[in-house]
Amino acid sequence: MKVARRLVELGLKAKRCVMPRVRWTPEEEERLLHLIAAGKSWTLISGMLKRSMKSVKLHAKTLRLLGAKKNEG
Repeated sequence: MKVARRLVELGLKAKRCVMPRVRWTPEEEERLLHLIAAGKSWTLISGMLKRSMKSVKLHAKTLRLLGAKKNEG
């Protein structure tokens, strides 16, 4: 936070750091679904998969939506 404030004081803009996109492997997706089914917490799941909690939650939602569409069609 101090760095951002100092940049503003100097009239500079900070560049946002964008993490490279790391695709999910089928094995990771399978593990994610098993951990969710086992009732594990988002914190534990994100730690075990070495991904952010935001990434884990978003991907779980995506998988659920894809699963629902498969079951409909």
